[in-house]
Amino acid sequence: MVVEEFFFEVAEEVFGDGVEGEAGTTAGNVLDRDFTAPAPNTKWVTDITEFRVGTSKIYLSPIIDLFDRSVVSYSWSTRPDQEVCR
Repeated sequence: MVVEEFFFEVAEEVFGDGVEGEAGTTAGNVLDRDFTAPAPNTKWVTDITEFRVGTSKIYLSPIIDLFDRSVVSYSWSTRPDQEVCR
């Protein structure tokens, strides 16, 4: 039997000016903070989450259906740009 051990480091939270580079445009507030949906496929949302993996970072962007909170799709990248959300 092979036992694999995984060790994760919790990095100190660093506050800075944010991601370097040009900022994108902000989407309009279409949902008006109503994160419920009356039926499937009526409201989908996405966000980008950063994970540290070893000495690198990866960025995960799931697309979530607000009706049942299921993940419809996802993408990941090594850069936090808009391509990860497409």
